[in-house]
Amino acid sequence: MSGRANEKAIAHHKYARCFNSRNENYGHNLEIHSQLISEFEKSGCNQMIISSEGFCSYRCDDDIYRLKELFDGYTVKIVAYIRRPDLWVESWYCQAVKGRPFEQRKFSDYISKGQVASLEVIKNFSEIFSVKNCLFKEFEKKKFQGGNLISDFSDSLNLSLPSMEVNTESNVTPDLKTIEVIRLMNASFELSDIRRSKVNSLIVDTISEYERFSFFTLSDRQRYLSRFTGLMQYFDDNFSDDVFFEPISSSAYELPDSASEVFIKADVLEKIFKVVGELICK
Repeated sequence: MSGRANEKAIAHHKYARCFNSRNENYGHNLEIHSQLISEFEKSGCNQMIISSEGFCSYRCDDDIYRLKELFDGYTVKIVAYIRRPDLWVESWYCQAVKGRPFEQRKFSDYISKGQVASLEVIKNFSEIFSVKNCLFKEFEKKKFQGGNLISDFSDSLNLSLPSMEVNTESNVTPDLKTIEVIRLMNASFELSDIRRSKVNSLIVDTISEYERFSFFTLSDRQRYLSRFTGLMQYFDDNFSDDVFFEPISSSAYELPDSASEVFIKADVLEKIFKVVGELICK
C-alpha cells in the first residue's frame, strides 16, 4: 500500500500505527480505513497488498482481532518473512545504531534490556487469522526465488511484475567495526538527527567493507536462541516439512568464541579521521 491512497498519503506505516493501541498515533485517524477501502473499490482492482513492519508491533491480541474485523468480508492472507531470532536482533541493533534512535549502548547491553524478536506477534497473527491463511518464509536470501525478496514475494503470490533492476546493495548491513565506530560517534557528538544521519551514512560509505559479522560468540548465540525454543518449534510444526529456520550449525554468521573483540586497522582509522575532519569543517 503506497502513499497514493489520498492527497494526504495514507501510506503503510500510518495505517499500521493507527490501529496499534501501544502506539502514540493510536486512534488519531480512524477514517483512514474507510478512505483506503474507498480507494481500493474505486480502483477496479481485486487484490490489495497492505505492507508495514509496523504490524509486527501489535503486541496486544485485541489489536489483531480489531484488524481482522476491519476486513470482515474480504479474503485475507498474511505473508511474513521471518529472520531467526539471533540474526534478527543483530540486524535490528545495526539499524538502531546507524539510524534513529542512534543507539549508544554496546550490543551486550542492548539485548540485556529486553529486545525481543516478533515471533510471538507473528504466531498470534497465525492463530487469529488461521494458519491456513498464512504464508510464512524464513528471511534467507539464498532461499529466495530469483535471488531477491521482490521476486520471491511476487512468485509466492502469483503476481506478474514488470521487469526491473533490483538493487541488492540497498540498505546493506555494515560490518562490525563500522557499526562500532558509528556507535562511538553517537555517544561522543551532539548532532541533530538530520546531521547525524548524514554523518553515519558517510561513515558507512567510507569505511564499510560489508563483511559477514557476528555480535555473538557461538556459545552466547546458542544461549540466546534457547529462549525461543518453543516458538521456533511452532514454526517448524506449522510452516515447514522439516525445520523452518536454518540450523545454527550450518549458519555462515558464526565466529569462534575467541572473536569477541573489535579490532580496527590503522588504514581504517585514517579514513575515520578524514571523515570526521570533513564534518568539522562543514
